Amino acid sequence: MKIKIFVFTILLLGVSIIAFSAPRVIADEALSRPTEPAYNFNRAGVIFVEDPAGGYGPLIKPDPKWIEVLDSVLGVGNYSWFGPTGSQPEDGPSLDTMLNYDLVIWNTYDHWNTIVLTDNDTANIADYLDQGGKVWLIGQDLLYSGVPLAWVSANFLLQSAYEDYIPAGIVTMNLAGINEFSGIAYSTTSDFDLNDFYPDGLTPGTGAHGVVEDADSSYIVGIVTDDSTASFWTVDGRTTVPYAQWQAMVEEMLNIFGVMAAVEENPGVMPSQFSITELNNISSNPLILLALPVNTEVTIELYDLSGRLQSTLFKGQFAGQRVFDLDINSSGTYIYKVIANGSTYSGRIVVVK
Repeated sequence: MKIKIFVFTILLLGVSIIAFSAPRVIADEALSRPTEPAYNFNRAGVIFVEDPAGGYGPLIKPDPKWIEVLDSVLGVGNYSWFGPTGSQPEDGPSLDTMLNYDLVIWNTYDHWNTIVLTDNDTANIADYLDQGGKVWLIGQDLLYSGVPLAWVSANFLLQSAYEDYIPAGIVTMNLAGINEFSGIAYSTTSDFDLNDFYPDGLTPGTGAHGVVEDADSSYIVGIVTDDSTASFWTVDGRTTVPYAQWQAMVEEMLNIFGVMAAVEENPGVMPSQFSITELNNISSNPLILLALPVNTEVTIELYDLSGRLQSTLFKGQFAGQRVFDLDINSSGTYIYKVIANGSTYSGRIVVVK
């Protein structure tokens, strides 16, 4: 029987309180998945699932490390958050909730002494992938906790794993990108509440490949499927040096999944074609980015589902790129219309307040 030793340290001096701005925490409620509008929007919604179960995971919750990097890469407010979960067993987001997003980043951290994914979780993740969703699953002890290797193999194309290849007491790892991530390297130091690092070495199966390895041992600790729909890692970025390299790693992962990074309004840059991008179409603060290659008369209107006009958000001319706040105060599903060049383009957004 494998026993993990926990070391608890109580610091009586120099206690500090760290405050930070967390992203919106959503309830697990049944949200309607928006239907794809006639116009081909470039959109990708992301939800991060913080699933440490009770006292596991980082000392500070919600996880400030992931908040920092997602704010940097996607932009503040451009993604959703579920958790942190409490004691096990506790379900993560429902299938209905996940289907509102193009990518689910699900982190189980260092939890190990009870199964980290419930039966509902494994069924929902598998169904979500089957219905076209994408999942980045992270958990250093996910397999040791009892999640079946057969399930990980079927959904993430993992062939085998070498559990806990690092000796006890290792708190810092040197990680390096491989294959398409070659050239990215950083060190990561554990800030987990109950454990140090106990990652598993991974052998990708047919249809998957490694993207990150332990530079000191050459064990692969992160794999992704060749079709860029599913990824499984047994380590992530905790306290990283240099931070910019960890951010670059996350950016590359989101690029693999087809998730756009944060877009800044830049009226001075002339886009090559007309486009509409939903930056966070399911959130408390939905935004759209409108790109116009030439000066164009534009009207943006907001309607409720019964077809009643709620507001005219913009009426005028411009060229370049502009971000528009849809400025909705109440939860619900709404339709916005962009009228430009004699054509009307519409999209459906869900507001959660």
